[in-house]
Amino acid sequence: MMCELLAGGLSGAGTIPGRTDWGVIDNNMLCVLIDPAKLGGADTQAAEAERVIEWVRATPTAEGFDRVRIPGEPERELRAQQSATGTPLDPTTWGEIVACAVSLGIGTNEVAAMAGVAVPG
Repeated sequence: MMCELLAGGLSGAGTIPGRTDWGVIDNNMLCVLIDPAKLGGADTQAAEAERVIEWVRATPTAEGFDRVRIPGEPERELRAQQSATGTPLDPTTWGEIVACAVSLGIGTNEVAAMAGVAVPG
């Protein structure tokens, strides 16, 4: 919602509720560029960011959670896990991948080998 208000409202380009041209691709954007050197320096900013992160992580965990995570951390953990063990695919998606490969002349066994999965025997 903030992005919509800043990019559409503050920029004057308009927000979704006023939009009438749904067939047109439109991407309003507002950039705020800050030079840390003008505000105390990059080292100060990095130290403050680390202090805030540690403060957030010190928050007591809710029941059922092992620790408090900062934004992006769950995604990095999932990426590391999937890099090590693979990304699970539902049967429909896998079937679509195989069908596409077969339509390009790639055999089912070759697709499975490229994906690193065993071919059901």
